[in-house]
Amino acid sequence: MRACCLLLACLPALAAELPTLRVAVGLFLPPYVIREQHGGLEYDIVAEALRRSGYRMQPQYVAYGQIGAMLQRRAVDAAMTQNPASGLDAHYSEPVARYHDYAITLSARAIKLDKVADLQPYSLVAFQNARQELGPAFAELVRNHPRYSEAGQQIAQNKLLYSGQVDVVIADKLIFNYYRQLVHGEVDARQPVTFHPLFEPIAYSVAFHDPALRERFNRALAQMRKDGSVARIEQRYRRYF
Repeated sequence: MRACCLLLACLPALAAELPTLRVAVGLFLPPYVIREQHGGLEYDIVAEALRRSGYRMQPQYVAYGQIGAMLQRRAVDAAMTQNPASGLDAHYSEPVARYHDYAITLSARAIKLDKVADLQPYSLVAFQNARQELGPAFAELVRNHPRYSEAGQQIAQNKLLYSGQVDVVIADKLIFNYYRQLVHGEVDARQPVTFHPLFEPIAYSVAFHDPALRERFNRALAQMRKDGSVARIEQRYRRYF
């Protein structure tokens, strides 16, 4: 019994002694990444898969548009929320999270959007790197669009939409719903909105320098899906769906 107690007492110390792995993480991606909590739907999955791979995650928080550059210059060992379509030369894990971006409008405006081309007459604010990630039709639409911009901090999208300063925001539904709860004091976020499903969900992975580490991570992630760990993490953030 005493030996068992000693072993249990040592577990936190053993966990602290795991080698650290520097991971580039987006600054403003709640509820996927909630920096203040060192947590979030995507963050929790990655941190646990790395722990099972034998590493303690050391987050390096940067603006989303800078994540890939940090990996390229080897300032970090891995980068979250990456997609092979970005063109980044790296070893990509199996998908960790799927973001689903929508064109979002105030319902009172009765704006009808059935396809990407329907966005042309409107002012648009998207997330960083949207023109690279939302497909060729969107990239072509915004290439010379006079009223298109990308927001580094996506909370700005909610403020602009609810205050009537922009016609359409392009954002992941969970991120929009998270920030919707934070802007009540500044704008009327009780206004109904319409989510126009113009885009397919995008699967995001962790990008690694080391292919062997990528394989260890994939095995841990598969185990987490099998034993229900991923589903339990997702359940913590169900209120934003």
